Amino acid sequence: NKYNVSLDELMKEDIELIEHFETIDHSLNKQKILYAIAYVANALFLLVSIFSNYMHVLPIYKVTALIIGMIALFVLFSTVQQPVNLYTNKWALLAIVTAFMYFLSNAIFKGVTSTNIDEQAGIYISAGLRVLLLTSSVHFIPQLPLRK
Repeated sequence: NKYNVSLDELMKEDIELIEHFETIDHSLNKQKILYAIAYVANALFLLVSIFSNYMHVLPIYKVTALIIGMIALFVLFSTVQQPVNLYTNKWALLAIVTAFMYFLSNAIFKGVTSTNIDEQAGIYISAGLRVLLLTSSVHFIPQLPLRK
């Protein structure tokens, strides 16, 4: 105000500042696209996991889905801008609790057919990790990708 120069005139002259903001905008767009791809991969992982409880799915597809799901979860957790607040979003909390109970009940009712104690422990640990992985995957379902 003292020199009668508007902020727009100052900004037009600062090319470095404009390039800096364009770089930030470009990286945010990349991050949104990456989040959307990971979101779709996570949804596919959940679908394969759910369908594998009701129909025969080849083990190679289960393992592939598990690897893709783990990568998708890592990307989702690292790129999410505003995580769902479970205290204010009751639908997200309900979805996570329902998913946890569903996947836990599937893990319990499948049972262990092995008599070897080491195999039983491995099966229980892998089932527990699978339940946690699937439940944390459901955490992102209420969060739509590419929102503004």
